[in-house]
Amino acid sequence: MRRSVCQPYKTGKKTAQYSLDFKLKAVESSYETHRTVKSVAEAIDIHTLMLVRWNFLDLIRKGNGLRLFL
Repeated sequence: MRRSVCQPYKTGKKTAQYSLDFKLKAVESSYETHRTVKSVAEAIDIHTLMLVRWNFLDLIRKGNGLRLFL
């Protein structure tokens, strides 16, 4: 349930789609004081900037009370 792979683009590159539950767990893990975003991203095998983006969207969601696509 970690991720699913979508159909390839015209270039043949496949993209991974992550469930909302997976994203929220990753974001919550990165909020722990003894963990860095980089260490969490490496542990779950995603790019650091992807986790930073998820963190940013989570902060916006919490601040506005909105349920954004995370």
